[in-house]
Amino acid sequence: EMAEQTYKFFRVEINGNVAEVIFNTPKKLNALSVAWALEMQQIVQKLEADDSIFCILFWAEGKIFTAGLDLNEMLALSTEKLPGSKAAKSLVFWKLLKSFQQPFTTLDECKKPVVVAVHSKCIGGGVDFISACDIRLCTKDASFSVKETQIGMVADLGTIPRMTKIVGKGLYKEMIYTGEPLESSRAHQFGLVNEVYEDKEAMLAAARILCAKIAANSPLAVQGAKHILKYAEDHNISDTLAYIGLWNTSFLESEDLMESVVAFMQKRKPIYRNKL
Repeated sequence: EMAEQTYKFFRVEINGNVAEVIFNTPKKLNALSVAWALEMQQIVQKLEADDSIFCILFWAEGKIFTAGLDLNEMLALSTEKLPGSKAAKSLVFWKLLKSFQQPFTTLDECKKPVVVAVHSKCIGGGVDFISACDIRLCTKDASFSVKETQIGMVADLGTIPRMTKIVGKGLYKEMIYTGEPLESSRAHQFGLVNEVYEDKEAMLAAARILCAKIAANSPLAVQGAKHILKYAEDHNISDTLAYIGLWNTSFLESEDLMESVVAFMQKRKPIYRNKL
């Protein structure tokens, strides 16, 4: 029923256990807004709760991946005309910004693996978006820019805390201080993307194969691995090892593990039903 629901900014297509979520406002260059972010959050939460979905793939229709924040939206975010003191106006803006940041956090914390396939330009908020995904792929003509700096603001939707962990401090500082686009070859060199493809068609074909490989595994094991990876980001090695010990003590004896053993003995592909 998920695929049948119509969205304003996205299109959702279900292929087996993989959900494809497509940026679907090409005429507006897939520009971002608070409404866009809230719809994205709603879709991610729905897919996260759907036990038949094992992996999520994002990609975009149109000439470019995204032009970033809609400038009309920026004007709408202005609190100048509101009544009250500077502090009162600032509080309104702060609350609004928090509601804009939250969907990116929801995406980052989604228990299911998220792959994103980027073609052409990925600007501003697009970088915040892809930094909250697990695996990034792109086309040869792709470029990534933290454009916010060039229009006089500090990027605020999550790129700062997330990107340094992905590409390292040196490269990210270059990206954010200059606001200049990072070409696909350097994006690949610094680990922002796992692979670069000749064109969008080749990239999507490869992305679908990758998602199918992820979805062929026990969702219990894949989602458990993602959960532990998240834990490891904020904890030391001994704490993480202790936590994995408790995790596997709790969840190792699952239907999925039994199914893997039985399928191996029967020389067939396992059929997983379990979840976290």
